[in-house]
Amino acid sequence: MQNYYLPPAASTPWRPSFSPDGEWIVFSMAGSIWKIRIGETTAYELTAGSTYDSSPVFSRRLSKIVYTADEGYKAINLRMLDLKTGESHALTEGSQVNSGSGVRAGRQAPALCLDGPRRLVQPYAMPLDAAGNPGAAVQLTADHSYHNARLYFGARRPTHPADHCARRRRDDSRFQPRHLARFAWVWRAPIEPNAMEKAKLILQEETLYRTRPQWSPDGKRVSFTAPTADAVRQPLSVLPVGGGGEPYQLTFGEWDHFEPRWSPDGEWIVYVANEHGLSELRLLETFGGEERPIEIHQRVYKRPMGTLAVTVRDGRTGPLTSAKIMLTAADGKAYAPPTPTTVSARGRFSRLLPHGRDLRSGPACR
Repeated sequence: MQNYYLPPAASTPWRPSFSPDGEWIVFSMAGSIWKIRIGETTAYELTAGSTYDSSPVFSRRLSKIVYTADEGYKAINLRMLDLKTGESHALTEGSQVNSGSGVRAGRQAPALCLDGPRRLVQPYAMPLDAAGNPGAAVQLTADHSYHNARLYFGARRPTHPADHCARRRRDDSRFQPRHLARFAWVWRAPIEPNAMEKAKLILQEETLYRTRPQWSPDGKRVSFTAPTADAVRQPLSVLPVGGGGEPYQLTFGEWDHFEPRWSPDGEWIVYVANEHGLSELRLLETFGGEERPIEIHQRVYKRPMGTLAVTVRDGRTGPLTSAKIMLTAADGKAYAPPTPTTVSARGRFSRLLPHGRDLRSGPACR
């Protein structure tokens, strides 16, 4: 079940986030971090290497991007990309799983660490200096028990933090509030050790791993994904948290809407939809409900790329036939074309090829 919490590796867009000026969207795609200007259709690759990069979030103060790097399916660590130089440096190292969950506007970049003493999900907070160098991480929550074994989790349950910290301080100016989503409820808690001791329940309803509550820039609302009553769809909803209130649904349709992120001015939400099968980016106007697709017609890569044409024939009779193709590029990663026939999974990408169809792949594919 913890696999649901891990950063996705897919050939189509995931985990979008706004730039501080609200003009660009950064996101993960094909194992790299990309950006696209709102209103345009060309995406630009920002990272390239042997790791599967995902979950980018801007650090407004540092003008850099924090993202996760999956190192050969053995560990996930946080890295920081300098947009001026194009170079990245490590924020965490080792064999644990650290999945980035947001960058605080002030001093901290919270991180998820799955590989604790009992290998359960726990949120941590990591201070960053003016150059973006990390300090010692502080654990925010502790394991809690069901008192008996449960399906998937056993006797102990992990805590899953939201992706973004509030930008509005509460009366106690020593901390900023944060949301924690379990498989049932959403809580508001401070960024400090033993955070759940001061946690406040703000939403008591059944939620899923895609809930991922997100603070609005003014700290008065939270957007999140919640399943419908029939559990068939997962639309976006908004919950007022300042003066109470009930959540109200933002999106509609017979498909899922998830991974919401607010624009800096709070006027738009970028999110992921799977209306046409695979993930695609969309913009939603928070007041008015206008929806705009973010279409990617061209990809500008950071490194040389090539095209691999594959012809598959039946070994006995000789005519063209369909087949499953598994590709590993020279950088060690798997690649797949961004088409509706692509099937993706962690670490592998496969496709049933129509007769004589070209297969576009990664660099120096073999």
